[in-house]
This record gives sequence, C-alpha cells and structure tokens, in this order.
Amino acid sequence: LKQLPAAILIVDPGREANCVKEARRLGVVTIGYLDSDCDPGSVDFPVPGNDDAMKSIAIFLRVMADAALEGRGLRERVPSEETPEVAQAAAK
Repeated sequence: LKQLPAAILIVDPGREANCVKEARRLGVVTIGYLDSDCDPGSVDFPVPGNDDAMKSIAIFLRVMADAALEGRGLRERVPSEETPEVAQAAAK
C-alpha cells in the first residue's frame, strides 16, 4: 500500500481482533459486520447481521461493494478542486 485506506470493512471483529487493534492504532475507520457475540463498541460503525453465515456475508459485501462503486461514480461526476474548470472559475 502506498497510503493507508480511509476505512476497512471487517467481518466478525471479535474473531479479527488483531485487525481491529491495528486499524485503531493507525487511525483507520473501522466498519464491522457483527452479530450478538461481538462488542459493537470495538468498531467505529457496527452493522448488525449474521457474521457466521456465508450467504449473509456475501449479500452484505455485495451491497457494500455496489455502494462503494456508486459513490466513486458520483465523486467522478462532481468537479473537484483539481479540475481546470474549477481553477478558472476561482481565478475570476
């Protein structure tokens, strides 16, 4: 990795405690997909669900991936400060 990720998604933070600890130490935002045997306070954004069933995990990860791709598409359509159009408008 050239830089730290903005956030990570962790399935079963109780089982992946080392991952949660390292992310916390590095200041990376944590999103945890967890059920009742995990502490929701261990992650920044807990998402309740069945973290033991592969079908449930697959559905959750598919929805999260689709949302990330949609968000990336929206971000690419909005001009950022680096685009020439914005720089020209700021110069006026």
